[in-house]
Amino acid sequence: MIVDLNLAKQYLQVDADDDDDLITLLISASESYITNATGKTFDSSCALAQLTALKIISVNYSNRNNVLPGRNVLIPNFIQGDIFKLKYYEVGVKNDNEVQNTV
Repeated sequence: MIVDLNLAKQYLQVDADDDDDLITLLISASESYITNATGKTFDSSCALAQLTALKIISVNYSNRNNVLPGRNVLIPNFIQGDIFKLKYYEVGVKNDNEVQNTV
Protein backbone atom coordinates (compact mmCIF):
# COMPACT_ATOMS: atom_id res chain seq x y z
CA MET A 1 0.00 0.00 0.00
CA ILE A 2 1.37 3.38 -1.02
CA VAL A 3 -0.87 5.56 1.18
CA ASP A 4 -2.94 4.72 4.24
CA LEU A 5 -6.21 6.35 5.28
CA ASN A 6 -4.65 8.52 8.00
CA LEU A 7 -2.06 10.02 5.64
CA ALA A 8 -4.67 10.66 2.96
CA LYS A 9 -6.97 12.40 5.44
CA GLN A 10 -4.08 14.49 6.73
CA TYR A 11 -3.16 15.52 3.16
CA LEU A 12 -6.81 16.34 2.38
CA GLN A 13 -7.19 18.14 5.72
CA VAL A 14 -10.22 15.99 6.62
CA ASP A 15 -10.86 15.44 10.32
CA ALA A 16 -14.28 13.77 10.29
CA ASP A 17 -14.85 10.10 9.53
CA ASP A 18 -17.86 10.71 7.25
CA ASP A 19 -15.88 10.27 4.02
CA ASP A 20 -13.62 7.40 5.14
CA ASP A 21 -15.21 4.92 2.71
CA LEU A 22 -14.86 7.35 -0.19
CA ILE A 23 -11.26 8.21 0.68
CA THR A 24 -10.41 4.50 1.00
CA LEU A 25 -11.90 3.95 -2.47
CA LEU A 26 -9.85 6.86 -3.85
CA ILE A 27 -6.69 5.41 -2.29
CA SER A 28 -7.30 2.11 -4.05
CA ALA A 29 -8.11 3.84 -7.34
CA SER A 30 -4.98 6.01 -7.18
CA GLU A 31 -2.78 2.99 -6.58
CA SER A 32 -4.42 1.13 -9.48
CA TYR A 33 -3.91 4.16 -11.70
CA ILE A 34 -0.21 4.35 -10.84
CA THR A 35 0.29 0.61 -11.37
CA ASN A 36 -1.58 0.61 -14.70
CA ALA A 37 0.20 3.73 -15.96
CA THR A 38 3.71 2.61 -15.00
CA GLY A 39 3.53 -1.18 -15.13
CA LYS A 40 5.13 -1.17 -11.67
CA THR A 41 3.95 -1.68 -8.12
CA PHE A 42 5.15 0.74 -5.45
CA ASP A 43 4.81 0.90 -1.69
CA SER A 44 5.10 3.65 0.92
CA SER A 45 8.90 3.57 0.81
CA CYS A 46 8.87 5.43 -2.52
CA ALA A 47 8.25 9.09 -1.68
CA LEU A 48 7.45 10.06 -5.28
CA ALA A 49 4.83 7.31 -5.58
CA GLN A 50 3.34 8.34 -2.25
CA LEU A 51 3.12 12.01 -3.24
CA THR A 52 1.71 11.12 -6.67
CA ALA A 53 -0.99 8.96 -5.07
CA LEU A 54 -1.86 11.79 -2.67
CA LYS A 55 -2.17 14.24 -5.57
CA ILE A 56 -4.46 11.86 -7.48
CA ILE A 57 -6.58 11.32 -4.36
CA SER A 58 -6.81 15.08 -3.81
CA VAL A 59 -7.86 15.85 -7.39
CA ASN A 60 -10.54 13.18 -7.31
CA TYR A 61 -11.75 14.11 -3.82
CA SER A 62 -11.93 17.82 -4.71
CA ASN A 63 -13.88 17.11 -7.92
CA ARG A 64 -16.16 14.37 -6.57
CA ASN A 65 -19.30 16.48 -7.03
CA ASN A 66 -18.39 17.84 -10.47
CA VAL A 67 -18.04 14.60 -12.41
CA LEU A 68 -20.78 13.51 -14.76
CA PRO A 69 -21.89 9.86 -14.53
CA GLY A 70 -19.74 7.67 -16.74
CA ARG A 71 -16.97 10.28 -16.97
CA ASN A 72 -13.61 10.22 -15.23
CA VAL A 73 -11.78 13.16 -13.70
CA LEU A 74 -8.90 14.17 -15.96
CA ILE A 75 -5.49 13.79 -14.37
CA PRO A 76 -3.66 17.15 -14.56
CA ASN A 77 -0.35 17.46 -16.41
CA PHE A 78 1.65 17.97 -13.21
CA ILE A 79 0.55 14.52 -12.06
CA GLN A 80 1.23 13.02 -15.50
CA GLY A 81 4.80 14.29 -15.10
CA ASP A 82 5.13 12.38 -11.84
CA ILE A 83 3.71 9.25 -13.52
CA PHE A 84 6.34 9.59 -16.27
CA LYS A 85 9.09 9.81 -13.65
CA LEU A 86 7.74 6.74 -11.85
CA LYS A 87 7.55 4.80 -15.10
CA TYR A 88 11.30 5.19 -15.56
CA TYR A 89 12.13 5.05 -11.84
CA GLU A 90 14.96 2.63 -11.06
CA VAL A 91 15.60 1.32 -7.58
CA GLY A 92 18.84 2.50 -5.99
CA VAL A 93 20.02 4.64 -8.91
CA LYS A 94 21.77 7.81 -7.77
CA ASN A 95 20.81 11.15 -9.18
CA ASP A 96 22.82 14.32 -8.64
CA ASN A 97 21.89 14.86 -5.00
CA GLU A 98 20.44 11.73 -3.45
CA VAL A 99 19.85 8.01 -3.53
CA GLN A 100 16.30 7.16 -4.56
CA ASN A 101 14.07 5.19 -2.24
CA THR A 102 13.77 1.47 -2.72
CA VAL A 103 10.60 -0.10 -4.02
